[in-house]
Amino acid sequence: LAQLVTGAHALGLEVLVEVQDSEGVQAAIEASAQILCVRDVQDVEAAAALYASVPQGVATFAAVPAMQPECREVEQTLFLVSAGYSGVILADCARDAEADAGYAEWALQTMKSKRSESFSFNTIGTSGEKEKQTFEGKWDSRAAKRDPTAWAKWKKYK
Repeated sequence: LAQLVTGAHALGLEVLVEVQDSEGVQAAIEASAQILCVRDVQDVEAAAALYASVPQGVATFAAVPAMQPECREVEQTLFLVSAGYSGVILADCARDAEADAGYAEWALQTMKSKRSESFSFNTIGTSGEKEKQTFEGKWDSRAAKRDPTAWAKWKKYK
């Protein structure tokens, strides 16, 4: 891990290191990682407890599953940010950029902080160039068929 982080830093890149426990946090810190993502922990309380082992000055994000029953991702996000996390990553929020854009927009608007102003998806086009796509309130039938519960939730809150 240390060689990967050092190599990335030599190229002028920063690395986001995923961790699941205090040993992972310690290894990432010893490798000079400055950005962590806590993922696959038991629950938000465990994630909050794990945050306590992160030194000050290290940007720390938590991965929160998107499209949960009863919009639990909103409560979990607020809890984790109040526990000190720099922010959250909504896992599987946009499996299909076009189909899930409406949910992503709803999630962002619902959880928007002073630092979160907008959202967009960067995709790789057929020419290999990055293409920025901005979506406005659409969530098409592909997303509705794949996850009808989340689609109904989004329509309710829209």
